[in-house]
Amino acid sequence: MTKITFTNGTTPALNATNLNQMQTNIENAINALIPVQLFNNTSGTLSTITLSETSANFTYLEIFYTRNTADGFSSVKVYSPNGKYANLMLIPAQISNDIGFYGARIYINGTSITFQNGKGMTINGSGDNFFKSGYATTNEIKIFRVIGYR
Repeated sequence: MTKITFTNGTTPALNATNLNQMQTNIENAINALIPVQLFNNTSGTLSTITLSETSANFTYLEIFYTRNTADGFSSVKVYSPNGKYANLMLIPAQISNDIGFYGARIYINGTSITFQNGKGMTINGSGDNFFKSGYATTNEIKIFRVIGYR
């Protein structure tokens, strides 16, 4: 925010320059609070994402993801996102006795988010006994939405 100089003497405190700067400061503060949708896909995607604006323009990106919509959604907020890696972790509790552990690593750069790798596994529980009942050697986490905050 640009500081407004108020002086006593020859320059009046409320002049056109100061009023214009006050308006600009207020508009900037309001715009910083309004999230910007940079990506939205109701089916989710496992492939490279193209953002509608560069990640360098934002203080935070919030990324919404899941394996499938029945698992429930999670999100991660990445500070100063341009040129950063982020980890997407998901531990959905299934309707059955299963619990899944899934992870994916992504790279945010400019207008793209690329998946680096990902894996997962399912653990089945019955009483006090647990065993691995499935394993994914490739990424299963899909990104559905990306929101930017200035």
